[in-house]
Amino acid sequence: MADPLSLLREFVSTGKVHEVVLAGDRVDFGGKFSFSKNVATGYKSQQGKGKLYDLETLLFFSKHINEKFTEYFKKAGKEIGKQVTFLDRMDLQNYLTGKSDRSEYIQLTVPDFEVGQPAKRARLEAGGEAEAGPAAEAVEEGAEDAALRRIRESELQLRDRNSMLSVPGRSFGKVGTILTQAQLEQQHKMQQQEEHHKQAKRKHQAAAQPVIPVRPSGRYERQTQQDATLKQMGAAELGVQVGFKPATAAAAAAGSLAVAAQQGAPPPPPPAAAAPRPPSQQQQQQQRQPRPGGGGGSRAQPQQPRQAQKQRAAPRHGTPIIMVPPGMTSLLNMYNVRPFLEEGRFCTTDEAKAEMAKTKDGVKKEERAAIQRTIARKAPVKYWVTDKEPAHKQDWDRVVAVICLGKAWQFKKWPFKGAQSGDLVEAFSRVLGVYVHYTDEAVDATVRSWNVKVLGINRQSRHRDATVAQEFWRMLDAHLQARSSQLLY
Repeated sequence: MADPLSLLREFVSTGKVHEVVLAGDRVDFGGKFSFSKNVATGYKSQQGKGKLYDLETLLFFSKHINEKFTEYFKKAGKEIGKQVTFLDRMDLQNYLTGKSDRSEYIQLTVPDFEVGQPAKRARLEAGGEAEAGPAAEAVEEGAEDAALRRIRESELQLRDRNSMLSVPGRSFGKVGTILTQAQLEQQHKMQQQEEHHKQAKRKHQAAAQPVIPVRPSGRYERQTQQDATLKQMGAAELGVQVGFKPATAAAAAAGSLAVAAQQGAPPPPPPAAAAPRPPSQQQQQQQRQPRPGGGGGSRAQPQQPRQAQKQRAAPRHGTPIIMVPPGMTSLLNMYNVRPFLEEGRFCTTDEAKAEMAKTKDGVKKEERAAIQRTIARKAPVKYWVTDKEPAHKQDWDRVVAVICLGKAWQFKKWPFKGAQSGDLVEAFSRVLGVYVHYTDEAVDATVRSWNVKVLGINRQSRHRDATVAQEFWRMLDAHLQARSSQLLY
């Protein structure tokens, strides 16, 4: 005999649920089978802790399986007065639609069959034991065999050896999510180690460069032709000083007297005192000019380099621009990028459109939107977000980040070298590239070959969105600081 739950699953999974109709107190399955609407199925409510659902309840749920649960719950309570509980809806929906082959909340039940016994009835009507012979026993056995054969022909195999050894209701999706996050963290650590290694290598190369010695000016080691001649003739043994000469005339005279005394010659007369020269015009001008910091006896402050003063005095200007992919295939686009960057809240494109439909402007995509950054800032900072390439060079200079779609054609119109042919080395050296994906999806090989940052968003855990948004702003700040950007960020 056919199981009503298995029949209902067969009609729902094959898209023939419309052929199952409720006629009075009977449920007709395409004119082949018919059951009472109150017959108990094998599915137990409250995740196996409650009573068995009847056929009418599961049929009404199957016909409204694609509706929101709140709408179905109201309709079921109004029309039939009984509903499928919220705890059972996902497991029951997956089983009826064929997404799962079994459910741990199904209890196999065998209905009672009424098997006729015409042989015994004939013997009792005859009123004696004489007619109950071998022929009567053969008729009785033949009727039982026919009934058993009909039962076996209508049986459906619900469980086999493999299904009994399996563990239904177990999902290992969380393990894949954990592995993906671990891989992303490992990639991030490897990138940091590689950058640290490059910096250490550059420092080592800079330290290994030979130091060019500075040639002395020779200010105090001037040597004339006369000094060279004296050195050759043994001036050191004679006590003659070679090189630097005494600055005063008295010292010069003393040296001459010492040499003359050793040679036995009379000492030369002392030189006449030189008349003081009048100060030159340049010295007079220097004496007239006041010294810096004079008058109060305070020390003169050293002047700072002009370049440092210019850099400190240069004001920041220009609003940064963040570009997103055109269309709706990317996780972040013009519809849902505002709540993510401003509030740290991720919503899908359909959810963002639904929120926009409730406003007075309706669903309208902006080509350029102004957002106010409040994450990691004391006061709001303005940014521009757009999915259109800038038309002027000064606007390209303000592009600081791009959300990557993962396709090279996104950068065909970019003005950087190699962008049209798919070479994005220069593009990602100027602009911070960020690829956003679900954590349970693998990153494409093309994206892994680019110099971009990867951010993962969990499909169910919305409380983790704020952490992802903070990581985006942290990477953007580091990118701008490394390039000494003068934009208002």
